[in-house]
Amino acid sequence: WLLERRDDAGVQIYQTPFKIDYIEVDQNNHVWLANGSLWRMSPRPDFTLELHPPLWLIEPDDVRSGTIKVNPAGGYDEKVTLAIGGLPAAVSAAIVPNPVSPGENAALKLTTTAAPLGDYDLTLTGTSSSLSHERPFRLAIVDQVYDVILPFVPR
Repeated sequence: WLLERRDDAGVQIYQTPFKIDYIEVDQNNHVWLANGSLWRMSPRPDFTLELHPPLWLIEPDDVRSGTIKVNPAGGYDEKVTLAIGGLPAAVSAAIVPNPVSPGENAALKLTTTAAPLGDYDLTLTGTSSSLSHERPFRLAIVDQVYDVILPFVPR
């Protein structure tokens, strides 16, 4: 009996030691197989990337900062090296610390120097020895950024 698992890495096929009568996936993404015996299959260790903010508004000759979070999954514990791709020539990126341990945050600082106005599609890439993930995000270089604070009114 074969059990197929599909993810970003492709398809993995597992030979099961018995005919499967019952399959269940729990809240932790563990697959449980049963036929008189109970077996648990866990997802392979992995990580995900979060970037805040997902949309960057910045003026020419300015600096903006945000946060990159590397989230571990399934006990992943290898350091992840971060990089930004697609930057226009007049924009630089600094990521500190780099590499990052899963469960930790890194600060991303984008700096523009006489950058032309426009929208740019950028990519945050996280790479470790065995995995690589990308998260697209957007950079808009605009005439002026207004930091607006909206009042909170409880109901």
